[in-house]
Amino acid sequence: VGPWHPHLEPEELQVGLRHMLLTRIYDDRMQRTQRQGRISFYMRSLGEEAVAVAQAMALRPGDMLFPSYRQQGLYMVRGRPLADLMCQLLSNTRDSAAAASSR
Repeated sequence: VGPWHPHLEPEELQVGLRHMLLTRIYDDRMQRTQRQGRISFYMRSLGEEAVAVAQAMALRPGDMLFPSYRQQGLYMVRGRPLADLMCQLLSNTRDSAAAASSR
């Protein structure tokens, strides 16, 4: 409700919208995967995409993030490959957390 932030350019708003849409598409795919029984747990961010995306876009690239449930948009803004995020949920050989723990 109300006018857009006067200091945001239309291009910046389009980037934010793209990140929110990508988050929603990823969310849908991962929830379907969970419902198929291929992953045990997934928490959607449906309706909350703008919170994580705006938060990440307001930070500098080197700022630390502490993601929790419903904050997949943080990864979208930072450009994390979707395949990497999916591998982590699937706990397969490409899971970066599993690779780090085997060192």
